[in-house]
Order: sequence, then structure tokens, then C-alpha cells
Amino acid sequence: MALKRCCVFAHFDKENIVDPYVLEYLDALIPLVDKLVFVSTSQLKQCDIDRLCQRGIDVKCRDNSGYDFYSWKVGLEALNLDDYDEFLQVNDSCYAPLFDLDTIFRIMEGSECDFWCMTQSYFYKRHAQSYFVCYKGAVLKCPAFRQFWKDLVPIKDKKQLIVAYEVGISRILIGERLKMESYFRLSPVAYLRALPRNLKLKISVTRNFNPYKYLRALFLSNPPFHFYQEMLAQKVPLIKISLIKGIPFSTPPTNLLSIDGINLETIRLIYNHQKRIGSSPRAELWIAPDNVEE
Repeated sequence: MALKRCCVFAHFDKENIVDPYVLEYLDALIPLVDKLVFVSTSQLKQCDIDRLCQRGIDVKCRDNSGYDFYSWKVGLEALNLDDYDEFLQVNDSCYAPLFDLDTIFRIMEGSECDFWCMTQSYFYKRHAQSYFVCYKGAVLKCPAFRQFWKDLVPIKDKKQLIVAYEVGISRILIGERLKMESYFRLSPVAYLRALPRNLKLKISVTRNFNPYKYLRALFLSNPPFHFYQEMLAQKVPLIKISLIKGIPFSTPPTNLLSIDGINLETIRLIYNHQKRIGSSPRAELWIAPDNVEE
């Protein structure tokens, strides 16, 4: 029997629009889900709302507080989880699809895990990075999972939010003996091979007077930023907007157009979005502009 999957997509745009890159991401998700709820903390124009509704998307607008986790909570409140086999939480912090998304789901459906993410992090404690997480049936039935969302309130401090919610939900589920997996996996050999590159990158921005925390920060990595080359090699279909923008640090760029099988429409939308937000000089290091039609 086919799985019934619901999705909540968290959105924010300073100019209060739904950028074409977001629409492309949504269009890639729609065939994979039975219900998609789009929760925005922007003051969307009616024309953008209409574009979403025409795609069969349920649109919710709310005040800009609580970051994406509160948007996911608002979206969940519009759903009855008892009607679904899986819940997918996503946000607009990535460009997608660089490659086929459907392939990822086919692979992870065959996994015996209870929830999976595109990337995992070991900062603080091992946890699913919240920008793309899929929770399976055992999680949806777990009382602790439902209580987590029921108790969730807006948190202003982003670091506190990451510890309480992004790390917190993973630790709660792992504590319930539910198994987590990450689609992107890095071998010890690949980690060691990339270590000199990442130490050079992090040593200029990592600051802490506590020697243990300083060394830990140097050797623990944030995969979408420190291992994006390896992610591209594994055909991970997402790439972080802030990576190309150069925030929080400027990573060595890769010519995306040189990668076999990459989605050229996504590349075009990346360039146009970076141009709209004023980062096109940086984006041109990733994308040869002469090869991209605006």
C-alpha cells in the first residue's frame, strides 16, 4: 500500500514574496506528499497565495515569531496526524531540487529507521538538522512526539531554540528508542580527508576561551557547509542558500554547472534569487553567469 505523507513547509521572505525558487521546491515536493501546508511569516500578496492554492497547497500566514519550529507547529495544527503514515518538515533555507527528490524517498522508505533527515549534526548532541526531516509512523504514534509539539512555544534566542527544539526533538525520540538515520553519510576516511580544508576554514571564525569547547568546535562540522562538496558528490538534492551567499563564512565555491546531472532550472533560479537579494557577485563564483538565462 502507498504511504500517505503530509508536509509542512516553513517560509519567510523579507520582501514578502514567494520566490520562484520556492515554487520550484514546492513543485518537486507535491508529487511526494498527499497534503502540503505552507506556513509563512511574511505578509504575502494575494497573487502569491493564489499561486500556492492553485497547486493544491493549504496556506497559513502568521506573525513572525518563533522561527520555523513555530511554523511547523501551526502547520501540524491544521493536520490530523492519524490520517498519515509520514510527516515531512521542510523550510525554504535550501535550493532544491538539484537532483531527483523521489530517489531519496525510495531509498529511505527501505530503511528500518523511524525518522530520517537529509543531514545530521553532532554539535551539542547527535541530532537531525531540522531543515529537512521525515518522521515515520512509529514517531507519529509516539505520545512524546505529540507532546513536544503541543508544549512548543516561541523562543526568541536562536541558539536556545536550536538546543531546545532542533536538538531536543531528536534526543526525545532517541530516548524513546526510536531510530534516526541521515541520508547523507560521511565515512571516517572522507571526514579525515576533508579535515585540513575545514580546519583552515573554521580556525578564523571559531572563538572560545574554553579549550575543550574551542577544540570541539574545530573538529565538529556542520555538514551542509563543511561537507557540501561531498553532499554534491552523493547527489544530495538540496544546497543551503547561506552557503552560496557566504554566511556565516565564505566557503570555497564549486562550479555547480560542472556537475553531471544537476538540474539546470534550479541553477537558473539560484542565480536569479541571489541577484535579487544582492549576492550575485558571490553567486557568480558558483555559477558561470554567461551560461545562465535570467
